[in-house]
Amino acid sequence: MPSGWTPFGVDFSWPGTAEQEWLITPDDTTAGILAFFHGERENCARLAAATPLAALAARATRRSGVEEHPTFAWVLFHLAQSFARHAGHVDVGRELFDGFTGK
Repeated sequence: MPSGWTPFGVDFSWPGTAEQEWLITPDDTTAGILAFFHGERENCARLAAATPLAALAARATRRSGVEEHPTFAWVLFHLAQSFARHAGHVDVGRELFDGFTGK
């Protein structure tokens, strides 16, 4: 990491492995799932409020064949892009369900 850069980290609260992070069992309740979501949203808001945009991720990723630590600004932008893509998927599903399309 370049000198003067502060790494940031996220405490992943998901139990188990990455493959299990989206697993919902019959024992899970809507209230429990929503509570988990709201807690993660609060964690993200705290992280965003306290982290400089130039801070580097503590965990390296491999992009374009090179291992690097992305900046917090890059992570936030990637998150916004991903959210926009998936929100569009939800909209397409809704259009297929009710037949209503926007302009």
